[in-house]
Amino acid sequence: MLFRSLSKHHVTVQNVRFVSDIMERNMDRVHPETPIAEIVKVIDLHKVHRVAVVDHQDKLLGMISDKDLFAKFSSHRVHLWSLLMSKVPILKSAKLYEEILKVSNAKTASDIMKKDLVTISEDAPIWEAIKRMTEHRLKRLPVIDDHGIFRGLISRDSVLRVDRKSVV
Repeated sequence: MLFRSLSKHHVTVQNVRFVSDIMERNMDRVHPETPIAEIVKVIDLHKVHRVAVVDHQDKLLGMISDKDLFAKFSSHRVHLWSLLMSKVPILKSAKLYEEILKVSNAKTASDIMKKDLVTISEDAPIWEAIKRMTEHRLKRLPVIDDHGIFRGLISRDSVLRVDRKSVV
């Protein structure tokens, strides 16, 4: 968000070299026991594509993307993707929303989260983030500290906005 604001005002950012320089810190978090219905609300109301699943000390346990969430509802996948693509808020389609919750076996965040995450630290150089994202074909990379505490996310978009000279 910072880079969007800066680019609108034609401000150039230089000496951007570390993940901490370009990561997004204001990410939605849920706990493992958070009900699926609540996660759907968070994704819908905040217009986000993913949430971090953290313990009560903010240690990263997993991630849930809107794609992961919809994959759980395989018999309704076509309808859900149509809904998503048309950008109609999920909660406004109450009947479909109720159907989704009925067909899902998942009850909480821990039932649906991806646990095998590729992560990076805040103090890693940007080139290392690019390398990991490329090797693992990732659009986003969770950022953690030395204790596994979730600090934010680095996205492909934020990497692409960085001046090449800064990364080397």
